Amino acid sequence: MSMVIRQMAASDLPAVTAPCEQLGYPTSLEELTQRFARLNGRRGEYMLVAAHGDSVSGWIHVRRVDALESEPHAEVWGLVVDDQLRSRGVGRALLETAERWAAAQALPLIRIRSNVVREEAHAFYTRAGYSIVKRQSGFDKRLG
Repeated sequence: MSMVIRQMAASDLPAVTAPCEQLGYPTSLEELTQRFARLNGRRGEYMLVAAHGDSVSGWIHVRRVDALESEPHAEVWGLVVDDQLRSRGVGRALLETAERWAAAQALPLIRIRSNVVREEAHAFYTRAGYSIVKRQSGFDKRLG
């Protein structure tokens, strides 16, 4: 069965949760549904799935970023492929579709942030033509 890249729908969300957990970002279907409802249809948000029939093998979330300190650009906020289906072109197809979307928005740059421990992901991005431009630390503070 051939792969189809299409807009993410609420009916895809149960299949989207498992790959998140595989990468160490566990989330409940309820939480994911609430987040999707806030983002879906919002200007500058683009969420896609790679589907094989009724099965979802991966997803990508890319958004337009307008910031004071840098030119407008697209940024990948999530790209996840089921660990049983990696290295089969799913991630590449999702990323290329996101790149075409960014170009159609007249955005001159697409940016990806990736955890320093994700060496396989870094190799994938390098093969896709991306360059490491900096390494940084992330800081969180839980409020409330």
